[in-house]
Amino acid sequence: MNKENQIPLPFTPLKNRKITAVFDEPLVSSDGGLMLIREALHETGIIGALAGALRDPRHPSYIDHTTEELLTQRIAQICCG
Repeated sequence: MNKENQIPLPFTPLKNRKITAVFDEPLVSSDGGLMLIREALHETGIIGALAGALRDPRHPSYIDHTTEELLTQRIAQICCG
C-alpha cells in the first residue's frame, strides 16, 4: 500500500498531545488495540454513566483517584486480558 492511499486515524488527545494512527510502518508494534478501546470509552461516555450510578463512600480528602479513573483502569485491564 502506498502512502497516498492511506488515511490517518485521529484519536482524542491525551494530556494535550495529538495522537494519530498511520499504518505505514511494517516493523512497529501492533499493540494499539487499547487506543481503540480508550476512544470507544471516551466517545460513548459509558465510564461517566457508570461512575454516576455508583455511590462512592470514600472521604473526599483521602481520594487520589476518581471513580471514573478507577473504572477506566479496570475496564482497560479486563479488555487487555
